[in-house]
Amino acid sequence: MLISNYKLVKTINYKSETYIGDPLNAIKVFNEKEVDEIIVLDINASRKKQEPNYDFIYTLAGECFMPLTYGGGISNLDQARQIFSLGVEKIALESSAIHDHKLIYDLTQKYGSQAITTSISVKKRIFSKNYNYSYSSSSAKKVDLINHVKKLIKLGVGEILLTSIDFEGTQTGLDLRLLKMIKEIVPVPLIIHGGVGKISDIRDGFLHGADAVGVGSYFVFSGPHRAVLISYLSKQDREFISTELGPYGTNL
Repeated sequence: MLISNYKLVKTINYKSETYIGDPLNAIKVFNEKEVDEIIVLDINASRKKQEPNYDFIYTLAGECFMPLTYGGGISNLDQARQIFSLGVEKIALESSAIHDHKLIYDLTQKYGSQAITTSISVKKRIFSKNYNYSYSSSSAKKVDLINHVKKLIKLGVGEILLTSIDFEGTQTGLDLRLLKMIKEIVPVPLIIHGGVGKISDIRDGFLHGADAVGVGSYFVFSGPHRAVLISYLSKQDREFISTELGPYGTNL
């Protein structure tokens, strides 16, 4: 769930925000549909150097019946402490993961690797090389992707949320090449995000090594005109994916 000015929005390539609705109402619907986990990212907090809104996070956490990960505006240990105290299971960091390696290390030491997710947004550049791109920063931040990931692993992060900016919001399928490249070098759970437009895309993510698949647009839009409709995988959808995955689908 992408949050902008405390409203639920969706983007395409992290641009052109489309208003979806009240995030609390969306969470209530996701509760009813038995969603496995929700990741809430405030896409303006770090970019505008805003403090996390603890009252807002507390309200979100109070509505969630499932594990909640929150990211946005986290730049020090005290902020992380307050967010965890509100009932959030994991925190996600992107800008700090680039600019403040000491903070990442301190967080993993204090709260454990399992509580720290790093968000990595990747955009293709010239000559088809991949660079890390910090969407939260005021300007693009080019970082060698492979080196960046290896540093994060050494710092002790317990999970990586990998987003392809070129695929984000397009519903044209996942960036499987990017997924395979990063999966080969990380020993921690890897969430691939960006591009899911049909059930088989989710299946493909698992088949290509993802430990989880992050889905945004596919669960909030319906039909060719992208009408807003909060949805989730039906029992039949899950059975289809599990069948397609064979033994890999036993935990789905």
